[in-house]
Amino acid sequence: DGVRFGCGGAAFEEAALAVAAALEITDSILAIPTEPGRPGGAFSTAMGITTGDVWIGRVGGAIRGEYTMHGSLVNFAARLMCCQLIKYTGGVLVDKNTLRLCAGLHPAAADPPAGTPVPAADRDLPGVAFEPQAAQMFKGFKEPYTSYMPLRRRRRQQQDEALRGARVAFLRQRQAWAGALGGGGPTPVRTVLIDAAAGHGH
Repeated sequence: DGVRFGCGGAAFEEAALAVAAALEITDSILAIPTEPGRPGGAFSTAMGITTGDVWIGRVGGAIRGEYTMHGSLVNFAARLMCCQLIKYTGGVLVDKNTLRLCAGLHPAAADPPAGTPVPAADRDLPGVAFEPQAAQMFKGFKEPYTSYMPLRRRRRQQQDEALRGARVAFLRQRQAWAGALGGGGPTPVRTVLIDAAAGHGH
């Protein structure tokens, strides 16, 4: 499903409002408790945001029709949403047009340096920075494309803490595997299968 912003009005305001809405939705869903009285985290959501010109109008006839959007940006938003970076773990990804508008960058400005968070300049996104993600191949692009993940400071800290916790648990498990593979465990292990969510460092 898609939500559109910007049928009239300044493009930079609409881009920022779309990102703010996506972050609010993400935080609300993450806050849903798994059980009464327990912290949230039972659900996650993935969203892709693109900014630009699309075709909007009624499609179909008098008997059966719908009011919809068409264009490459609509398809690209869906591909961002289904990207492996957030497909299973949840999050928001935006394209470079959205990033430039929210960060107050010139449309023709060069891409920000790799690995450098880009702070939002709009008043509707206080405390938000856009984290560059690993370049991915998307349908319709000949080269890997870098998308950006908007994160509030608090949310970014939570993700960093979760990632550190996952790595500590993995290192402890790896020590146990090493002992088993070396014959130190009660049952020798010959095959180890490692599986984890994207970003946990297989």
